[in-house]
Amino acid sequence: MKKVIIKLALALGILSTALPTLATIQQPTQCPSLEEIQSALLLGAVSIDHGIYAAASTLYTIDSQTNETYQWGFGIVGIRASSESSALRKAKKALKNLNALDSTPQYIAEQDGWGCRYLVSNKLDYLAAAITPIPN
Repeated sequence: MKKVIIKLALALGILSTALPTLATIQQPTQCPSLEEIQSALLLGAVSIDHGIYAAASTLYTIDSQTNETYQWGFGIVGIRASSESSALRKAKKALKNLNALDSTPQYIAEQDGWGCRYLVSNKLDYLAAAITPIPN
């Protein structure tokens, strides 16, 4: 689980600077909705630096245009906390203030996958994103 969260954290950093290019896998036509993300269970939090944490979840969506099912990893990075449990509580609170920045997934060449960015309106130092497929 820790490896998945760390890889999601790294992918979130990549996603924040990624430019769309040609993809080798099929692009989902839509990003996970706020409701889908907010209803997913956050699986845990892990320290990525001194006092900085990332929290992650997994969710499945059905693309309304293609009926394809996608497994997404969702993560929030940049949570300042004193422990994993504190970071997880803060991440759960942050989900209430989540806003979508992308409606269409953007290609991430480094991950050979698709990503969607989200903003936590009251925590501008947080990075949040959904990525499919989930990094190995």
